[in-house]
Amino acid sequence: MSQETITLYHGTDCESAKAIMKDGFDRNKTLYLTSRADVADYYAEAAMEDTDTDDYTILSVTVPVDALKVDFMAISEPLTFYREGFSERDWHAAIDSGEIPGPDSDNDWHTSLNLTSCVLITDPEVVLNVEQPDQNYLHDIKVPPKPTVKRETQYTSEK
Repeated sequence: MSQETITLYHGTDCESAKAIMKDGFDRNKTLYLTSRADVADYYAEAAMEDTDTDDYTILSVTVPVDALKVDFMAISEPLTFYREGFSERDWHAAIDSGEIPGPDSDNDWHTSLNLTSCVLITDPEVVLNVEQPDQNYLHDIKVPPKPTVKRETQYTSEK
C-alpha cells in the first residue's frame, strides 16, 4: 500500500540547512513548510537574520500528507504574500465571519495550504526526503484539491 506524499518547501539559513542535510530535522522542533517559493524565501531570510549567518537557502521536503497539520500561526499573523489585498484587520474579520473559510480541524491541511500556503509537522521524523533544489528553478507547488465529502443525507426543500 503506497502512502500519499507531497513535496513542500522549508526556508532556513545555510548553516542549519547543512545540519538538516547531514542529520535530519530536529525531532524536538515543529517543522514549518510552504507550497510557495516566495514564502519559503521570506522565512529563509528571516532565519538567516535570526541566527546572524551570512546566507540562506530553501530545502524541498517530502512528507506523508497525513502528517500535515494546519499552521494556525500563519492564519492569525498573515503575511501580505497571501492576504491578497486584505488589510490585516479585514483579513481577521473575513476569517471570523466565514467570508474566508478557515480550516475545519487541525488536520485540514488542504485549506491551510490554499489559504496561506503554510502547514506544519509536529513530528519531523516522518520526513521522507530532503533536497536542496537549484535555487534558480524554484516554483510554486500545485496543491492537490481537497477531496469532497459525500453526505449520506440529501437535504431538499419542500414546496
